[in-house]
Formats: sequence, C-alpha cells, structure tokens
Amino acid sequence: MKRYVQFSVLLFLFGFAPLPASAAGPVVIDVPDHCTVVDTAGVPHAFPQDDSPSEYLAVCALEAAKEAGALTFTLTNDPSFGLYVQSVNGISPGATEYWAIWRNGALASCGVGCLPVAQGDTLSFILTDWMTNAESTTVALQTNLLAPPPPKSDSGGGGGIPNSQLNVADALAYLASQQREDGSFGSSLLSDWVAVAFAAADPGEAKVKLREYLRTATPALSSVTDYERHAMALEALALNPYSDTSVDYISPIVHAFDGKQIGDTHLDNDDIFALPPLLSAGYTTYDNIIQKTTAFILSAQGQNGSWDESVDMTAAAIQVLIPVRMLPDVSLALIRAEGYLRSKQLTDGSENSFTTSWVRQAIGALSWTPSGWTENSFTREDRLALFQQSDGGIEPESAGDQARIWATAYAIPAALGKSWPMLLQSFMKPTPTVSTPPVVATSTSVVATSMPSAVVEARIEEPDIAPPPRAAGREKATIEPVLPVLVNRQTAAAANAPLGDFFSHLWNAAAALLSSLL
Repeated sequence: MKRYVQFSVLLFLFGFAPLPASAAGPVVIDVPDHCTVVDTAGVPHAFPQDDSPSEYLAVCALEAAKEAGALTFTLTNDPSFGLYVQSVNGISPGATEYWAIWRNGALASCGVGCLPVAQGDTLSFILTDWMTNAESTTVALQTNLLAPPPPKSDSGGGGGIPNSQLNVADALAYLASQQREDGSFGSSLLSDWVAVAFAAADPGEAKVKLREYLRTATPALSSVTDYERHAMALEALALNPYSDTSVDYISPIVHAFDGKQIGDTHLDNDDIFALPPLLSAGYTTYDNIIQKTTAFILSAQGQNGSWDESVDMTAAAIQVLIPVRMLPDVSLALIRAEGYLRSKQLTDGSENSFTTSWVRQAIGALSWTPSGWTENSFTREDRLALFQQSDGGIEPESAGDQARIWATAYAIPAALGKSWPMLLQSFMKPTPTVSTPPVVATSTSVVATSMPSAVVEARIEEPDIAPPPRAAGREKATIEPVLPVLVNRQTAAAANAPLGDFFSHLWNAAAALLSSLL
C-alpha cells in the first residue's frame, strides 16, 4: 500500500509538472508594440524604453504569452546586473544554472528587455548549466507581430521605423529576379549586401538559395574589410562565421588588431565595420579588442561630429556605436554625430539612394522616425521611395543591374527602419585551439562610401559598376560598406545586464555556497 501511495504521488507530480513547449512545437504569440512587466519586488517596467532597438521586444512576447496563459515567468531586478528572467513555468535555476535565450536557433545577443523580435521569430528559453553547458527544460515561442501604430507626426521621436513608402515586396521581387542559378548575385560584395537585405525581409526561396551559396562558397577576399563584410553576411543569414563554412572569417579580423585598432592606422572604416561581426561572434564590451577599437573610432570623429566629413561614414558609425554606447564617451559622440546629420543639407541635387538608405538606418538606430527630424533632403518627400522604379528596383535602369542590385539591397533595411546590428544573429566563440589564421592585408588601400565608386573596382571580386556622377561640393568618397551587429553580448536572459556581471554574480554565489559547506 505504501509503495502504491508513493507511485501515485509520482504520477501526480509528473502529471502537473510544466512540460517544455517545444515538445509540441513553439506556441504562437501575438506580440504588441508595447507592454508593462512587473518584477518580483512589485516594480513595473514599461517597454519599449528610450534606448530600445525596436518597438517589438522579447520581454513583450513573454508578457503576451503570460496573458494568453501559455506560460508563467518572473523577472528579478538585481542591483548588480539589472532585470533578468528568474523563473519560467515555476522553474527557478539551480546554483549554477540560468535561463538562456535563443532566437531562431542562435544564442541571443541581448536580454529580453533589449532583444528585438520580428515576424515569425522563434524564441527559446533554455535552462542551462553554465559550468557544464548542459541544457534541460526548453520553452519556445513563435512571434506574430501586431500591426504597428501609424507614424508619429510630432517632433517627439522614438519610433525607430522610418515612414518610407518604398514597396518592400516589389524590391524583394526585383532582387529575386536578378539572382543567379548558383544562388549568388554575381560578386561577393553584392551577394553579401543582399544577404543583409534578406535578413531584414524574407523573400522565401531566394533567401534559401543565397544562404546555401554563402555556406559553400569561398570568395577571394583580400582585405580586412572584405572579411568584415562577408562575416556580417553570414551572421545575417544565421551562418556561424567560425564553423558553418570551410573558412573561419572572424580570425582574420582579430589577427588584424594591433592592440589599438584594426587594419590601416590611417583609416577608420576597417575599425567601424569590425564592431558588428565581432560583437555577433562572441566578443563583448569587456573584451580589449572592442574597447580599444571603439576608442580609436571615437578619436577619428571630427569637430563637427562627422567621420571623414562624410554623411555616409557618419551614418555608418552611428549604427555600429549604438550597441556599445555604454562604453566611455560613446553617448556624447552619438549626440554630436546626430547633430551633424540633422544639419546636413544637400541642396545641389546630389542626393542618392545609397546615402539616403544609410542615413535612414542611422535615424532608426537612434530610435527616431524621419517625421521627428527637422526636414532635410533625407526625409522630405520620402526620397527613398522616389528612387524606386516600376520593376521594384532602386535607381534608374541606366545605372545598370549591378548598381541597382546594390542600391536595392541597401534600401530594404532602411525602409523597414532596421540598422545593421539589428539584423545579425549571434554566435559563441569556439573553444580555443592552436591555429594560424589566414593572413590578410591589414592596410585597406581602397575605401568606399555607401555609394558605388569607380575606385572600388580595384578589388578582385567587385562588380564593374559605373557610379552616378558626383556633384561638385559633395564630400569625397571615403569608405566601403561592410556590415555591423548587436549590442553587448548577453547569453543569460537578462534585460540589460552585461554578461560578465551576470556570470560573476553567479560565480560569487556559488563560491559563497561552497565556502559555507567546507
């Protein structure tokens, strides 16, 4: 009888224990564009916040799932490392465990409070032992975004979604029509930029073909910026830049670091475009390479707030510095850079879609909408949409297919208000091994702006693109685009907590427990 009672108790416990949501597939949740969550101390926290990267956040997905009865969770606001997920479905982590967040099969780059989500994303909350990396309970959600509110018409900002009328579906269809049989777009440069566009808006089969091409291709890369751009393209399509291809595309970037900066000491573009792929490849603001490279970028900012006296380069710098704005002097640099872009007027008729796209991405990264800016050539009359042609491509047919592919790839993320860091998936550093990274040029003799330039053609894989004429008085081309990624690496489900503090806190707690037992 006693044994029967024990067996009944076990049945009761197992029968009512929370089961992983992934057992029957992720639960589909409608995610609102705002929410308020209450921590374990009873303190409310409203999202999005002023520095949120998007109106749609993982924390609001959690709250929506809770309201729908799909799961329960608690958030704790710790003085040492901020707001983090304490429990899911009544399960609290053990002494060496934490709730890790994964997005679309990759470890999330940020905690629930600063992790943006898009239509169809899958969020997985996995109970993980940080000492053994063992994983147990998994709870999965699939996001279904609700329609965003209409753009704000006042001068208050904060939307982060430019009110562009560009037809993204037509732009995607144009790119798909230009795709080659092998899945590429003719050159490494164009294929990489289209990969970023496809991360912003999924065209379906074209994205699948391009991802497979990038997984198997071994492009001829000759400079640090080539590796930076290609690594970002891989991360944009959820390909591990360390191991999902036959070449490690992160080590050459790290190898080009001289202790103070990356690549050519006379250039800043190879430093600016190094931050995104590195931050998505397991590096954090606690790493020396990130701190020193950021400091070098700040030292290159001009008195007027620009980089290289260039609208293009300044817009690029804003996008990559937003994720590291917690480092010294970055916030002030961003304020100065924003002032430069706000004041820049191109009254000579030299506007182009390339520069307009980068500026709109910078506006979105700063959590503004163009309607919240003083009207200038980048916001009035929706210049970006005016560049779109009847076939969906950007720039007139006279510019040539290659230039139009490039321009269209830039315009899609810009129209959706998605900066480069928002589009990259995150990966962990591999276990250290003794290896010799590929030797690449640490001097980037050829640079480019957001706009195609004839000098770019010196690169082996660059397309033969005839650039639009540059009007007199326009700033000189200075750098070549290579992409950026997301913020401070946070593997734990902490809202805004640095990874180092999180594990330090756990280690101290574990050490204290062991000390009390010995």
